[in-house]
Amino acid sequence: VALLARVFGRVMSRLSWLGVLVAFSGGALITKTEIHDLDMGDASAAAAIAGIGFALASVGLRAFKIVLMDQLLAPAAYQGGSKGATKAEETLSPMHVYALQAGPAALVSVMFALSTESVGRAMDQLTPPVVRMI
Repeated sequence: VALLARVFGRVMSRLSWLGVLVAFSGGALITKTEIHDLDMGDASAAAAIAGIGFALASVGLRAFKIVLMDQLLAPAAYQGGSKGATKAEETLSPMHVYALQAGPAALVSVMFALSTESVGRAMDQLTPPVVRMI
């Protein structure tokens, strides 16, 4: 998130970057120690690669969403201290931002479900008790 925010123009202090480095190092250390205990069971290599790909895509899209929300909620933090700006952008409320992201989030969810699940099997399991529960 910090790297993406920097790409979009947010300025962070050196202490903030030190915190990012410490957090990244901790995550890398935990990943290195836990990867040896990874048990994929009966999953094929293609399924494992697809799962890792979906996980990385999820993290990347979530980071983009966080930076986009931050940019909409606090636009002054992304102006880079430009003194020539005559009018500051108006900030949006969190509910406006959530309303803006609802459509794309639903679309990504449907695309993921259609690429990983069988619609025919889902329809076969759609019984009256399940419909009532939904």
